Amino acid sequence: MSTIKRSAESLRKYARVNQALITQTGERDIARQAKRDGTSTAKIDLKRGLASGGVRRVAPVDVAAVRAKTGLSQERFARAFRISPHTLRNWEQGRRTPEGPARALLTAIDRDPKALMRALGV
Repeated sequence: MSTIKRSAESLRKYARVNQALITQTGERDIARQAKRDGTSTAKIDLKRGLASGGVRRVAPVDVAAVRAKTGLSQERFARAFRISPHTLRNWEQGRRTPEGPARALLTAIDRDPKALMRALGV
């Protein structure tokens, strides 16, 4: 299977988001639709889920604070840790949230930035 690379700008012309519909959709509408498609969370006991480990709370990552611990500019931080500068800006400005391996990397940088920078030869 071949991969086609497209820029975000070229993909925007294909986006069809009905902002008016999103704005008009309330909690009742969401609950009704979730019940209909089987994704309702009404029967989930969050306290029990947290206690049993079946559900976990994920704390947000303050990416700008993590980067500040390194003393690097956005450009140098992105280059040093092989992160796209655009992605880094999106994380810092709250437009996107780091997930998976990126979140793990940021956690490691946050805990001991000097050690990680030494390990990566930064």
